[in-house]
Amino acid sequence: MACTLFFSMVFAMLFSGVSRAAEETVRVAFFQGENFLKEDEAGHKQGYAYDYLQMISYYTDWKYEYVYGTWTELLDQFYRGEIDLMPGLSKTAERETKALFPGYPMGVESYYIYSHADDPVIQQREARFDGHVIGVNRASYQYDILKKWVQDEAPGAKIRLFDGNESRQAAFVSGETQETVTTALNINYGMNMVPVKWLGGSDYYLAVSKSRPDLLEKLDSALGEIVAIKPNFTNQLMEKYFQGNPVSMSLSKEEDRYITEHPILRIGYSANYLPFSGTDPDGNVQGVITDLVANMLRFLGIEKRVSPVYISYDSMETMLEALKNEEIDVMFPCENNVALAEDEGVFLTSELVRVPMFIIFQGEYRDDMVKRVAVVNGNLFQKGITKKLYPDEEIVYCENMDQGFQAVESGRADAILVNETVKDAYFGQIRNRVLRALPLPENRTICMGVNQGSIHLYSLLERGIAALPKNFTILSTYEYIGITSAFDLENFIHEHIFGILSGSILAVVFVLGSVSYLIMSRREKRSFDRMAHTDNMTGLWNRRAYDEDMERVEKNDLPADAVYISADLNELKHCNDTLGHEAGDEMIRAAADGLKEVLNPYGKVYRIGGDEFAAMVRIPRERQKDVLESLRHVKEEWIGTFGQRVSLSYGAVAGEEIRKMTLREILAEADQRMYENKTAYYKETGHDRRK
Repeated sequence: MACTLFFSMVFAMLFSGVSRAAEETVRVAFFQGENFLKEDEAGHKQGYAYDYLQMISYYTDWKYEYVYGTWTELLDQFYRGEIDLMPGLSKTAERETKALFPGYPMGVESYYIYSHADDPVIQQREARFDGHVIGVNRASYQYDILKKWVQDEAPGAKIRLFDGNESRQAAFVSGETQETVTTALNINYGMNMVPVKWLGGSDYYLAVSKSRPDLLEKLDSALGEIVAIKPNFTNQLMEKYFQGNPVSMSLSKEEDRYITEHPILRIGYSANYLPFSGTDPDGNVQGVITDLVANMLRFLGIEKRVSPVYISYDSMETMLEALKNEEIDVMFPCENNVALAEDEGVFLTSELVRVPMFIIFQGEYRDDMVKRVAVVNGNLFQKGITKKLYPDEEIVYCENMDQGFQAVESGRADAILVNETVKDAYFGQIRNRVLRALPLPENRTICMGVNQGSIHLYSLLERGIAALPKNFTILSTYEYIGITSAFDLENFIHEHIFGILSGSILAVVFVLGSVSYLIMSRREKRSFDRMAHTDNMTGLWNRRAYDEDMERVEKNDLPADAVYISADLNELKHCNDTLGHEAGDEMIRAAADGLKEVLNPYGKVYRIGGDEFAAMVRIPRERQKDVLESLRHVKEEWIGTFGQRVSLSYGAVAGEEIRKMTLREILAEADQRMYENKTAYYKETGHDRRK
């Protein structure tokens, strides 16, 4: 009995130890900071550091106990060992004696002195700080570099210390301090703040208490795994939470003078590049370019001071010459080719949109079928990619894109290379039904160009682009795709030649034919709309349909039976590398068929990338578990022509949790669960996902 009791106690201690290890609670400092760590009145947490901590917990199984307070209070507690983890701590020689730092930084930050956007000091760009009070957090690395800078460069300034971000920001807003020191990550557009002096920067870390070296080992291991699997994780967090620098909304003195001296902005545009730019029958500009410029001027607050004038060009080469000769100020579109821009003496703005490229052809595609490629005269984009992919093939020049498609239809050319928006627009036309499309391993990035040396104009354009909402350009294309794909007389005659002949003989037959046409055209328009929103390879809804549907979903409350699913193929790269892309395409189609079989009764399934799928469906609660379980066995009995098999990783957000999240949070959570599923798959199979 004594032995039994002894071993029972030992086993109980062991199992309780395992349980504690699996549910280890870690105390984390939580200080309010815009975009970094934030909790609203309902207790919902968000921010760069919060997401970072959650990702780490997926690899360590830590459960966090958040300790709230000001920066100064929490730092003191951390040094005393009352808090285990301190996010956002910069490494210094002194701090290395008081804390443990992992081998991977949490991020990189720059420190600025910020002033009010309407402060006349910022217009000078050589700020004078005599008599000014500058706020900064106590016991921070920012204070250390501010103190040295004041001693060396601004001895007339005074420093006021604060215990945390909230009190420091409140003093700045109330005017108790004229300037404040913080990082760009803690600033939003609505704060009316602009940086007037850069003080320096440093890496910052998720620091570990000296009393918990055991946590440091787990943290380093987790960070190593994250970097290996998601090397761009911190960059993705920055993109998610960094709202842009508010200085982009405030003009410098030189920029303000430039606008005064140049109230007319001359914009050259391609007359034959819809939906991005084009000319209507009356000779007026149309396309995305008008939306871009109007919104950029509005965001900068100069729409009443600057009047855009649009000048059309049939050839991009001609437009480039006009830019060099200073006949226009801005050129659109430009390809984001930095080397070519340097040769031509052009400054390129940031990327406005990235679009996939497609090859358009007739019949069945074969590698040896392309001998002649149609290219629109003066279209540098099209000519460049054609020369790159088909350097030895004959180029058949055409006057415009319409003639390029006709050249492929008539057999004068074997193919034409176009971007996705042009492809979708022209596939909406009746006469282009005979053509087919395949995606190319290429994307094209579109931006604006100005003459080399036009510094102030370039800066203004960059500010305006930075202020545009995410995906603004691609969403704006939808309005203008219809211009290219709408019915016209040529389409009507092409499709209804016999009806027109009959109608010319008998008026009654003409009337009946017209009525029939109206009915049919409505059906065809619906069919064309479906065609423009359908993925050619799989028959699923495409990325365009997905973007439009998600935009509608974001504006409405989701029902309780809604389920969002993110799915991705396993082993596709290995299949492509070993069996060829034809085998990979067959695998993608099989996976799509399987997803349709399981999910089509409940809603839409989309192909949003090469082997990436998504679904927003409504499944009765009592069926959700069975349906999601069916996804684990999608096409598991299927064997392809080349012996390949289908394996899917997926992540789902369902039930009550979907109603508590924003759409962005739902998509991110589903993606995260899918990646966890994929990681588990490759770990279980022992395969290298990179091969």
